[in-house]
Amino acid sequence: MPSGRFYTANTKQRRLATEELINNTTKRRKYQDNIEQFITQLNTEKRPDVLLKEVFEKIKQAAEDSVGYKSNRSNNYTYHDSKLREMSEQQRDIRLRIENCGMETKKELKNKRNRLLHEIRDRGRLLWMKYLDDKVTEIERLPPGNQIFMATRLLNRGSRNTKISVWDESEHMILDDEDKASRIADHFKRQFQTDDTYTPTFIGHPRGLLNEITPSEVLEAFHRMNNNRPAGYDGVPGELLKYAPNSLASFFAHILNKAFAQHCPLPIGTGIIIPVQKPGKRRGPCGSLRPVVLVTSLRKTLSTIVRSRISRSVDRYLSCSQSGFRPGKSTVDIVWTHRWINAICQKYKRSFHVLGIDMSKAFDSINRSKLLIVLKNIIDEDSLRMIHMLLSETQLFVRIGPKESRLFPANVGTPQGDTLSPILFVTGFIAHRVG
Repeated sequence: MPSGRFYTANTKQRRLATEELINNTTKRRKYQDNIEQFITQLNTEKRPDVLLKEVFEKIKQAAEDSVGYKSNRSNNYTYHDSKLREMSEQQRDIRLRIENCGMETKKELKNKRNRLLHEIRDRGRLLWMKYLDDKVTEIERLPPGNQIFMATRLLNRGSRNTKISVWDESEHMILDDEDKASRIADHFKRQFQTDDTYTPTFIGHPRGLLNEITPSEVLEAFHRMNNNRPAGYDGVPGELLKYAPNSLASFFAHILNKAFAQHCPLPIGTGIIIPVQKPGKRRGPCGSLRPVVLVTSLRKTLSTIVRSRISRSVDRYLSCSQSGFRPGKSTVDIVWTHRWINAICQKYKRSFHVLGIDMSKAFDSINRSKLLIVLKNIIDEDSLRMIHMLLSETQLFVRIGPKESRLFPANVGTPQGDTLSPILFVTGFIAHRVG
């Protein structure tokens, strides 16, 4: 039984114990009370970017005070289950008493500790079965095309080698993580940067949105954030927003609406590239690495809001044959169509030509200026203004362990890491194909 599922082994990096917000209702309530307290003290007349900085600082401070950080000491574990934690502490105390007691009571203490160890084992099995049931329920809620992917991902979790191998110009292996990060950053800089495109943050004169962002939209975006995801450049994990009180959603809606009304840029364009080795590719060349981008929590929020607003308009624009990144459709539709064509060919002795398109680096090949021209004729003005903010002033840096590269601008493609990028990609792809 993989008992490690129920405790967090310590790492070298200092991270907030966000799992306590998920599993510990007392600490979650304390965190929410801390948020409620500081919100009433904030001055809403300040600039949106200044307000946002203060809010994030207060959110992280509230998390520190309520859930704290994961322990960094070796051989120390933080149990997520309170009963399991209590029994573990009891057996540890008994073990210490056994080492310091006389022979008369040692046998009795050993029997008591053995009973506790059996209870710990049974409790661990019960938690493990509950974990499996929760994961099965989670998979069953997914669309059919995503179920196999998620099941395979869960089965293979923890079995991958995450160490990054990078060559220099002479194909010699680079050992220093800082040199690796710099080398990888130079590679992706050539891929994500060009001199012939510019996306303004705002269009037109300063004015409010026709349909302002509502607290309910922000709250829904918060609740859609996944747990146990690394934080972006702002250092705010999704759990700090997902399990915050509803009043925080109202405050975020106020900041976003005020930013558009005053044309005040918000710090949502910086992303962290975590390079991941592509399966089956040769280790060493930078071209064998996939750039996984960690984005800020506010960017995730705004992207989710925009996606909800434009999904119907974009769906009407896309052709019926487009199955990628659309609700109710998946790769299963493509496979079924291909097999149906094969059956028709075999039955009626006909021939078909199937054209395959190389989608390598697809998200990184979209021209943002052309994409915005296409979107202008599809979506409403408010959504277009939000997308302008999301696609402008984007910059990236590479992180390998504790080492980081320098920032570099990225003005090509749709920024990966948020929920809106797939929709922007298929829209740009269809527009390019139609001409």
